[in-house]
Amino acid sequence: MNKIIIQIAKKVLFVETRAKSRARKLEQRLEKLKEQKMESSLISVIVPVYNVENYLIRCLESIVNQTYQNIEILCVNDASTDKSLEILQTFAEQDDRFKVIDNQENEGAPLARKRALALAQGEFVLHVDSDDWLEETMLEDMLLLAQAESADIVYCDYFRNDDVVHTKKPAAEDKLERIQKWSFDFGNTLWNRLIKREVLEKVEFPAANMGDDVVINAQLYYYAAVISYCPKSLYHHAYLVNQGSISAANSQKNFKEMLENYQQVLEFCQEKFGDNPKINQLYQKKVAQIRERQRIVK
Repeated sequence: MNKIIIQIAKKVLFVETRAKSRARKLEQRLEKLKEQKMESSLISVIVPVYNVENYLIRCLESIVNQTYQNIEILCVNDASTDKSLEILQTFAEQDDRFKVIDNQENEGAPLARKRALALAQGEFVLHVDSDDWLEETMLEDMLLLAQAESADIVYCDYFRNDDVVHTKKPAAEDKLERIQKWSFDFGNTLWNRLIKREVLEKVEFPAANMGDDVVINAQLYYYAAVISYCPKSLYHHAYLVNQGSISAANSQKNFKEMLENYQQVLEFCQEKFGDNPKINQLYQKKVAQIRERQRIVK
């Protein structure tokens, strides 16, 4: 047992040391990039909002106070029953970069994002969950990398509550390999990614809420030419902090939606690559994992 603990500790230390080294190199590179003339690309920040009055101000202030200021902030109030809409309207009155869309009926996060995207004008888009918040240099750092590397997508490390999560480095340029490596694994988040709008507009947004990131990302892995990695924790994900928000806890409805969304990923892959044995195997494995979790929760 002690040997196993020592091996795990060594592995954790190695990962952390490597991550710190990457972060130092990135900071040096960003400083050099800042010395060059930066293109002032408009960034559209999309925020679906549902019953998050206790967290929304922190989220919006972190967007407003970014070091990169050429942004528009599209907030979709998805029929909230608390004071979320009032908070959005107050921010919009004070800052003309805000656009507030008020849904009379709850549509869910995917369709709220789609509604906002239809109004977006930015060259790049960042999705933000309304109970999360950003480090103040997030947009500046990621845009610098996107411009330097001609990237369609830049994604970063993030904080999950108080823990740092180091995301995987980009897979090969092969579209099928990307989906095989990423789409059926953990970490298919949407909110730590700066995405070119012209690429995101090719995506078919799912109707099912839970696991919508998986469907969206599978399509992004296919349509993006260049995906870059920013080894810096720039996003704070408040994991399950609000049980009434769009990140609600497990339920039978959640499991049903997850199965629907993975089915959509499979159908997308079949459309683009035909009947692929590896994809089929990964899909069946993921479905089995979801059904096992569903059985335990019952």
